[in-house]
Amino acid sequence: MTISFRPLDKWPYADAPTRRGYAYKADYSTIIADLEAELDALDAKDVMLSMMLTRKDIRRDGWPLASARPLHPGVILLVYTQTGELEFACDDNARWQHNLRAISLTLEALRAVDRHGATKRRQQYAGYLAAPNPADYRDPFGPAVSPSDWEAVGSTRTAQEAWDFLSEQSGLPPELMRDDPDALRTGTRLAKKRCHPDTGGSDAQFRRLTAALEALGLT
Repeated sequence: MTISFRPLDKWPYADAPTRRGYAYKADYSTIIADLEAELDALDAKDVMLSMMLTRKDIRRDGWPLASARPLHPGVILLVYTQTGELEFACDDNARWQHNLRAISLTLEALRAVDRHGATKRRQQYAGYLAAPNPADYRDPFGPAVSPSDWEAVGSTRTAQEAWDFLSEQSGLPPELMRDDPDALRTGTRLAKKRCHPDTGGSDAQFRRLTAALEALGLT
């Protein structure tokens, strides 16, 4: 399972009318351990974390530093599973760590439904499927890329710019993809899915990604 990060410029949903100040007693290491256990139980292949943080606030394993101070406490997890892309968003708590905890406990509660035997096809996750219309899910995050198209400047693009674009679209740090072949394969797949016109991207975005991959010798 790969944890990738995509920063938010703004919280894309209506703010919770009130937020609980201190909802859970679990420490941060327990919150992350329990969340990873639930994601493993869900057989998550990849997870995209979105928060109003920057990459310097993110640990190498993909989770935020415990000391991170986001501009908004909301947390969004996009989880790629055999059921489909599941989205879990929470900003009901004043502390972002507790919003992660709320998502973990939600996953635990959904998994518990299977114990009673009335769900055979993971029906309990249907309400969390990411919107099939890309505009419903992608647009609140703002444009995925700048309006300029790489084709306009052709071969003048540098390898570093290519890595930066691949990182922007995949949510994985460029240094991780350079060092880890599995992370590079995952990042390339995520970037292609994000940029493709059939899955919420555009022809210009996909051409730009293709140019980046060619610049890196990945085609």
